[in-house]
Amino acid sequence: MNMNTNEFEAILETCIDQIAEGEASLEECLARYPQFEAQLEPILFTVTSLQRGREIQPPPFLRERIRAELNDAMKSSVGTSRLKREVPQILFSNRTIS
Repeated sequence: MNMNTNEFEAILETCIDQIAEGEASLEECLARYPQFEAQLEPILFTVTSLQRGREIQPPPFLRERIRAELNDAMKSSVGTSRLKREVPQILFSNRTIS
């Protein structure tokens, strides 16, 4: 089969838009364009998988736990950031450490 690249790209873009807008499913796009099914299926499967991943919302207790852990990590790294900035200054200065 001789596939016209421009035609395939137009169909792919249409299917991606329709799936993203909820106007068509993966199966509907594949049924609509059977001549491109082998090429469309892996791409559209990935698109639908990524779309489902965006819809996942962690429960509130998990978001709060993640936020608390992030805050703790940022607080504990404050001292190490200062140390990282001061060490190179000491190494490249003419001062001696007493």
